[in-house]
Amino acid sequence: MADYAEYWLDLANYDLSAARAMLKSKHWLYVGFMCHQVIEKALKGVISQDGSLPPKIHQLMRLASMRTFRKNDRGPEKYDPQAQPAEH
Repeated sequence: MADYAEYWLDLANYDLSAARAMLKSKHWLYVGFMCHQVIEKALKGVISQDGSLPPKIHQLMRLASMRTFRKNDRGPEKYDPQAQPAEH
């Protein structure tokens, strides 16, 4: 499944390039749209790293809630809404 995660992250990087091009040309609406796409695809890449298939949704908060993300993590972990954020 690592290839599947890499697939999502490659798409996120491609969309990030598009967002940068739109930023350079001052197409602000498209910058926002592409940034949403980047985040969505990056989250789906992280979700799929452990072999899970990401859901077919576009809601960033729902995708993000499937894992916790902390600085210096070694990888995704299951989401625990009661967990306190680590201090760094």
